[in-house]
Amino acid sequence: RLDSSYYDLLASEARLGSFIAIARGDVPIEHWFSMSRPYGAIGRHQALLSWAGSMFEYLLPLIFQRSYGNSLLDKAIRETVAIHIAYGRKRRVPWGISESAFGDLDVNKVYQYKAFGVPELGLKRSAREEVVVAPYATLLAVNAAPKETVQNLKRLARSGLLQDYGYYESLDFGRRPRREGERGVIVRAFMAHHQGMGFLSLTNFILGNPIQRRFHDDPRARAVEPLLHERIPLLPSLHHIPTRGSMPSVMSVGEAAPSISKFDTPHTATPRTQLLGNGRYCLMLTNAGSGYSRWGDFEITRWRSDRTMDPWGTFCYIREADPDRLWSNAYHPTGGKVEAYSADFALDRAVFRREDNGIQTETEIIVSPEDDVEIRRITLFNRTVRNRRLDLTSYVELSLAPHNADRQHPAFNKLFIQTEAVPEHEALLAYRRPRSKDDPPICVAHRFTLKDAGDEALRFETDRRQFIGIGRTLANPMGVFQEPGNSQGFVLDPILSLRRSVTIGPGKRIQVSMVIAAGKDRQKVLGLMSKYSDVHAIARAMDIAWASAQLELRLLRIQPDDARRFQQLASHLLFPNPHLRSP
Repeated sequence: RLDSSYYDLLASEARLGSFIAIARGDVPIEHWFSMSRPYGAIGRHQALLSWAGSMFEYLLPLIFQRSYGNSLLDKAIRETVAIHIAYGRKRRVPWGISESAFGDLDVNKVYQYKAFGVPELGLKRSAREEVVVAPYATLLAVNAAPKETVQNLKRLARSGLLQDYGYYESLDFGRRPRREGERGVIVRAFMAHHQGMGFLSLTNFILGNPIQRRFHDDPRARAVEPLLHERIPLLPSLHHIPTRGSMPSVMSVGEAAPSISKFDTPHTATPRTQLLGNGRYCLMLTNAGSGYSRWGDFEITRWRSDRTMDPWGTFCYIREADPDRLWSNAYHPTGGKVEAYSADFALDRAVFRREDNGIQTETEIIVSPEDDVEIRRITLFNRTVRNRRLDLTSYVELSLAPHNADRQHPAFNKLFIQTEAVPEHEALLAYRRPRSKDDPPICVAHRFTLKDAGDEALRFETDRRQFIGIGRTLANPMGVFQEPGNSQGFVLDPILSLRRSVTIGPGKRIQVSMVIAAGKDRQKVLGLMSKYSDVHAIARAMDIAWASAQLELRLLRIQPDDARRFQQLASHLLFPNPHLRSP
């Protein structure tokens, strides 16, 4: 179905299409006069309005068509350039605003594109904080204002826009720069059609308008040339368009992702949750450090909605043998008294902090936007004056099944899970044997990553019964007090558990990352284990998660406060509160 709208403004590139269509005989001459000619009062000017108020709309046809003195279009072109110059002077920025790429990126890291202009010149009023200066717009004006064009190009060059391949796409003054003292964000891209417009405008100016001459040498163009001599109306009717107010603030590149929720206790009436994901891999965390990991329809870790005990999740135990002390990276699973505790849920990550026995523990948890991987980067800081030797033991209770299937038949489901140690990758694998040819495959891998890891032998356990021990719970499992049994294969109750020992000097810190990856086959997850065996890959994933969270907010047009409310709503959906039920 054809759209009911029309792009029929004379002050636009549409007039070039109308002119050519009339010259070719495709439409009658009345087509030209049916185009809209709205006027607006801008200071002492009565200016012909365009859709966006951009220089492109007024000046692009000038590459091909002549402008005749004292005509409607000639006056519109000269007034537009003057208004843009005055607007730039008023905003203390270079002039020349047009449609262009600007400082926002989408989730694929591609610059976004939009029409910008002087608000008073456009029927679609741009927000006043949207000031994006495009060098090609200046080049389009070289015939109308050559001296001012050269001055503006020099100013843009001083701002860092001139490079080996010409001027960068634009300078976005509506976004916060990355460095102090700078104004605007440079859009480091080159668009071929904008570069082409600039080259053609310069060609016309330097060589005596050869593009225009070639266009008007066509007899069909000469036949309808009088259309370009349209006179200026004496008393045009003026459009009064209210100026658009400020747009709601949307986070820009370079701004830190604001914290959504902060908690200084794990003891809330209902667990407070944070959902992280990349569209395939999903992670839920509570303010006490429990939660689940999911990949597609599969639960990687077992989980039940238990707002009282909440014992499910992926954990890391921290033990000091001399003297014998045990705690965890978050509140769960060891519980007990904590000297200091906090949980911060930001847009891109969850951060847990606690202090025990002179050791500060910070855990940053993200889901990689690029890969189906979750990363738990644990930073241990020794605040004492002696060396501290710590054992870190991970615990991942496996499900590898859809939630309902695991809930209905957990014991039966465990029979199909096989575990395997892969020493060359310092990793543990777990995969589900298909019960039929239609069963979708899943494979999960887990490893520790740390700088200067050395040649420590892989120590692991994949049998939950052996790990917890008789008469014990996850708060004090036997597996953290004794050497792992290195069991693997078809165990009755599968888990993934690795052991790493670290020594931290006085006043020193060390980072250890727990990595879990999911995929369809062994080759895929082992490839991810290899990639994330490098601490630089871990750091890069952390940075990308931060950037991706901001991009997603902009793409969805969600404000941070809205995101916080959505996360609060998720808490009540995952842990239903009877007080919120309808009577």
